[in-house]
Amino acid sequence: DSRLPFHCSQKWCQGSFRFAPCLYRFSFLARFCRSATLSSYTLSEKQLRALKNIETSGRHLLELINDILDLSKIEAGKLDMQFEPCNIVDICQASLQLMKGMAHQKQQNIAYSTNSSSIVVHGDARRIKQMLVNLLSNAVKFTPNGGELGLRVEANEKEKFVSLTVWDKGIGIADNDMGNLFKPFVQLDSSLSRQYSGTGLGLSLVQRMTELHGGSIKAESVLGEGSQFSIILPLQAQNARPAHRPSAENTKSIKNALVVEDNILDAESTTHRLEKMGVATIVQPVIYGALEKAAALRPGAIILDLHLPDGSGLSLLKELKADARTQHIPVIICSVEERRKEAHDLGAAGYLVKPYSQESLQTELKNAAAFALPDDRVMLISSSEKRTVLIADDNELILETIGEFLQSIGFNVFFTRNGFELLERAPEVHPDIMLVDIQMPGMDGMEVVRRLRSHTDPRVASAPIVAITALAMSGDREKILAAGANEYLSKPVSLKYLQERIRDLL
Repeated sequence: DSRLPFHCSQKWCQGSFRFAPCLYRFSFLARFCRSATLSSYTLSEKQLRALKNIETSGRHLLELINDILDLSKIEAGKLDMQFEPCNIVDICQASLQLMKGMAHQKQQNIAYSTNSSSIVVHGDARRIKQMLVNLLSNAVKFTPNGGELGLRVEANEKEKFVSLTVWDKGIGIADNDMGNLFKPFVQLDSSLSRQYSGTGLGLSLVQRMTELHGGSIKAESVLGEGSQFSIILPLQAQNARPAHRPSAENTKSIKNALVVEDNILDAESTTHRLEKMGVATIVQPVIYGALEKAAALRPGAIILDLHLPDGSGLSLLKELKADARTQHIPVIICSVEERRKEAHDLGAAGYLVKPYSQESLQTELKNAAAFALPDDRVMLISSSEKRTVLIADDNELILETIGEFLQSIGFNVFFTRNGFELLERAPEVHPDIMLVDIQMPGMDGMEVVRRLRSHTDPRVASAPIVAITALAMSGDREKILAAGANEYLSKPVSLKYLQERIRDLL
């Protein structure tokens, strides 16, 4: 049996909490390296290369850790799956779009065929896409430059299943290695595959996720000729659970969006998805007038198509980032093309390849909100009403990031690194508001909140408290608010939303 022992899986899941600070740092660094924050600095070519290396390495490590955590969660029965009706054809096309850049670097074309334009299964679209991208990336990696590979989709309505077959004419797999394909952390020991890097986690993850959909996976290969992997999914997943709908809470800080899109159907689809998340929308069908409209509306985000009737979306992106009135507004590019690097280099906060899922849009909005720069002309706090913030967090990166931000908008900021320091400092500085990390050494944030609320100094006991956590679990919000906190936020914290909540509490 290739599965990890259950007790080991549980330890991995429990140990995953230790990865939270690492995940936050990698995520922050990867986003920061391409954020508008750096636009105010003049960087040399060497510094730009170093930042690019940081971003690439950070993303690689983030993917590796996420793979390990996914596998451990599956083994412990704790992987979050969101089952709902989803169109396999849309998922396949989105997966192929993601792989185009990687295949292009090796002068490869990915063939695609299907016997139906609409194949609906009851499954987790994000996980199905994850499985396909994993298989496709392997096919690209193990196929030589200019080689052939493809994705074949076949629905069998009579037998009620769909097969997703990724094939390649690459190096192939030896017969004696076939039995090790789906074992975690196992690299095949052939002279051909040893030159390719990898953790041996990918196929194991694909197999487990396929099984969670009530399906199966089979592999066929001939050494030196190529391989094919087929995911077989039932059209109605056998162990599907009710869908967990995305919450609008994660995108609270974005209340409205400007959608620059000329295609009526795409504009309606984007508007509908945004409204489901509680985001009001205004549609602008052309570039002409878009800059002035964005400057007047100051939306929380701009969703920008690349192909517009009067020009390129990238040219509008340049204008938005060059104009002081709009450069703080996060822009998410939405296109059928994969031009992610070009868009990010110009200052885009996110990128969606059509067709995209509701979850992808929500993720990009959340990421954009977390690193949006507030419009100082509107949001800056005047010196006459300067307030004091006391922060308690053992993470230096978070102290520096949040602290510098609050100082930049006019707050006096004091730092502490654990609950004991906070309780000692609070009666000295009499903060107008306190930000308290829930996971701190020595005394957890929940106990800190309780002690603050029962403090003998009435100014300390009555000061608003914002609890912050990197490990948001079901029911935590209610417990922390019941302990006496006024607000509860999850890391990575949206600076714009944090500012809004502080303003509301004060």
